Amino acid sequence: MKIFVTLGFENFPFDRLIRAIDNGVGDRRISGDILIQTGHSLYPVRFCETKHFMRFDEIMSRFKDADIVVSHAGVGTTLLCLGLGKIPVIFPRQAKYREHVDDHQIQFARMLDDFAQRQRAAVAARGRPAAGFPRFARPARAM
Repeated sequence: MKIFVTLGFENFPFDRLIRAIDNGVGDRRISGDILIQTGHSLYPVRFCETKHFMRFDEIMSRFKDADIVVSHAGVGTTLLCLGLGKIPVIFPRQAKYREHVDDHQIQFARMLDDFAQRQRAAVAARGRPAAGFPRFARPARAM
């Protein structure tokens, strides 16, 4: 299984997400061919392949090849994933951890979740199975 973790191009570290992925691999809860695009993060990754920054064409190639995309809740990254038919696992940056200047990524994640719930309800009301619609993750609590 190919897993691509991307933090986007923010000027802020996002060690919380990298630590969660790296610890999951170290504890054998996550397995596969994993690449983390670490950006400005400082967490010393022990169990995954990393690249600090990637060209846009490299990122697009990783999106296309990935079975799973784990990402910050950036609008651009999320829309790129959805446009390629991928359902990203989003992990919002939070201002209280100095991962961004505000909590707009939490708001965006909640909006996506609300949209997905309305889509499932509309499909169910038409008598079709709603299983094909994703359930977006709730904003993460402190790790």
